Amino acid sequence: MTEDKPDAALMRYQVLSLIRLMAAAQVVLGVVIIGGRLGLPYIVGAALVLTGVLEFFLIPRLLAKRWKSDAQ
Repeated sequence: MTEDKPDAALMRYQVLSLIRLMAAAQVVLGVVIIGGRLGLPYIVGAALVLTGVLEFFLIPRLLAKRWKSDAQ
């Protein structure tokens, strides 16, 4: 029974890390588009940067708050 708790915590940590990694990659892609390297419109790059920054800071915080138990 006690083995489930560390596994759940590890899985949650990995999910939060993966979300932050993907959001950072999204921001980098947006910056590359804004720089004109991929030939896509500026607005696409700006949208990627904006949503990537919001995802990087908000989604992990919201998930951590949802996962927090009442006892903590």
